Amino acid sequence: MNNERGTSVPPVRRVHIVGPAGSGKSRLASRLSRLIHAPVHCLDKIAYADAHLGGYRQIRSREERIAMVRSYYSGESWIAEGAYFQWLGGSFKYADIIIVLRVPADIRERNLGNRHAGNEDPEVLSRLCRASHEFDALLDSRVETFLRPYQSKVKVFSSPRRVFKYFRRLPSGS
Repeated sequence: MNNERGTSVPPVRRVHIVGPAGSGKSRLASRLSRLIHAPVHCLDKIAYADAHLGGYRQIRSREERIAMVRSYYSGESWIAEGAYFQWLGGSFKYADIIIVLRVPADIRERNLGNRHAGNEDPEVLSRLCRASHEFDALLDSRVETFLRPYQSKVKVFSSPRRVFKYFRRLPSGS
């Protein structure tokens, strides 16, 4: 496929989405998956053995997490979504694009409240809201340190909707 200047534009097949809790990473990943035909890898499920149960208490070993990440990033297409940095060097390295979601805190809190309405453990929502706010404080230093080698791939968006519009404008086939 070619861009306006006639030079080849490679398709975006490997996407890494970073953002705090409630920013819309999972929903965006699902929508992009259908658009670019790539499987989604939820980093919470890699980080926590009990994530599929909503527990988030059984942390996998670093070696186990890195092996699981290596298994997806060696694929030809994928979407990884999560709020982690330290054990994801390979994912960042092999991504075609790294999306950083900077969704306003009030929208994230509303999203978290809607997602966890009726949850029998109110501490889960409280913990997620705290983590979401802490993410804001850490994002600048993490982007600076962990993502510096990949800065040419990093794109920052204020909402998942803007990311989806961006992808819809990419040349067909991506």
